Amino acid sequence: AMLVIHTNQGLTSLYSKFILSEKEVLIQTKHPFTHYFLRKEFARTSDSDVHYQYIVDTEGDPYKEDLIKILSVYNESGSEMYLDDIEQSESLFTPQFDCLQITGVHSEQLFSIIYQARHKEITGSDPCQEIHIPLFFEEALQSYIAGKVLSHMNGQEHTAKGNEYTAYYNMICMDAESKDLVKTSKSTTN
Repeated sequence: AMLVIHTNQGLTSLYSKFILSEKEVLIQTKHPFTHYFLRKEFARTSDSDVHYQYIVDTEGDPYKEDLIKILSVYNESGSEMYLDDIEQSESLFTPQFDCLQITGVHSEQLFSIIYQARHKEITGSDPCQEIHIPLFFEEALQSYIAGKVLSHMNGQEHTAKGNEYTAYYNMICMDAESKDLVKTSKSTTN
């Protein structure tokens, strides 16, 4: 069971450091709402009793509340919206990682939110459950898990070995970043 927990923590760590999964969710704005939380209870497929379910999802593709970070937002006509830009009167804001603040100017509109998503949780009940990470991160994940396992064991040598694995994990991540293996750098062409 601890291995499953460490695996999920390692996957969350990798998926947070690097954009390994991008997903889209639609929200329907409505007056007088201004704060739209990307939480499952606000999805149409949820059976919660919230006042207004503004996340437009379907049974075939339900919103899984797997958000790490909002990356960009597009309006109905496909134009990218300004995000957290106080200079722009039309800007949308992210007061919290899972909240989009949309002023009344944009009410009664459909918005597409592109977000950095985390890996589907590993349960441990299904031995064939797939882990989706780039090949060069397999060793990083193994090192992360080994570091966690060893650091929870008694004895200085285990702690030292655990720290070694954790350092190796960080090294692989820094190497991937410096080589831009996950295409983290944005380049624009005119």
